Amino acid sequence: MEQSHNMSDRLKTTDAKHKIQQTIFPIAPSPQFRLVAEGPGKVTMLYPKGSRIFSQGDLASHVYFIRDGSVKLSAFTAEGKEATLALLHTNDFLGEECISGENKLRSTSAIAGRNSLLVRIKKSNMVQSLRDHPDFMMEFFLYLLEKTSGMQENLTNLLCHRSEQRLARTLILLAEATDSAASETLLPEISQEDLAAMVGCTRSRANRLLNQFRKKGLIDYGHRITINKKLLQSVLKSVPSRAVNSHALIAGGKLIWE
Repeated sequence: MEQSHNMSDRLKTTDAKHKIQQTIFPIAPSPQFRLVAEGPGKVTMLYPKGSRIFSQGDLASHVYFIRDGSVKLSAFTAEGKEATLALLHTNDFLGEECISGENKLRSTSAIAGRNSLLVRIKKSNMVQSLRDHPDFMMEFFLYLLEKTSGMQENLTNLLCHRSEQRLARTLILLAEATDSAASETLLPEISQEDLAAMVGCTRSRANRLLNQFRKKGLIDYGHRITINKKLLQSVLKSVPSRAVNSHALIAGGKLIWE
C-alpha cells in the first residue's frame, strides 16, 4: 500500500511538527508546482525523514512531485539487498511509471531522505494536466528523458567502473544537485549507509575510500562532506575501468566489486 501522511493532520499535533512546517513553507512554489498542485486529485503531503512513500511491488496509482525535500529511490533483491538508484530533490517527479499503462507495479521503493513536502497526484489527473498543457507536457517529456539517461549512466557506473570511480562520480553528482558553481562544494547531508548503497559497495569500503580521498586532499568531511570537484574529476580519468564479466553477473547477480 502506498503510504499517506496527510499534511493538515500531521502538522497540527505538536510544536516539533510546527517547526518543520515553518522550515518548509517559506520556499516559493515553482511554476511546475503551481501547475501540478492545483485542482482535484492533487494532495500535498508531509513525509518525515525515513518514512516510506511507496514500496517496490505496490500498485502504481499516483505521481509525486517534490515540493521541498529529497527522496531516495531503491530496489531490493529477493535476498533483501538494497541498491540505491537515485536521489531526487526539490522540483523532481517520482512514480511517473504509473501513467504508462494499467495495473503497473512499482519497480522501486521511495523513502524520504529528510522531512519532505510532496504533492501526490492521481494518475488520471496527471494525464489530464499533460493533455491540457502542451508546453508542460513537452517539458515533462524532456525531464523524463534526462532522468532516464541519468539512471542509465548510474547503471553503467555500477557495472563497468571500480569503486574509486563510482564514489568519485557519486560525490560529483551530489555536488551538482546543490547547483553550486564553486569548485569546493558542501554536499547535502547523506549517511554512509546511503552513500555506500549508491556506490555499490560495503559501508566499510566506502569509509576507507573516503579516508583515502581526504588524505589526498580531494574531500574534507565531518558531519557533512565538502568536495573539490576538479580534483575528483581526475579520479574518474586515472583509475582504469573494470571489464564486465557478463557470465558472472547472470550466474551470481554480483554487482559489487572491490
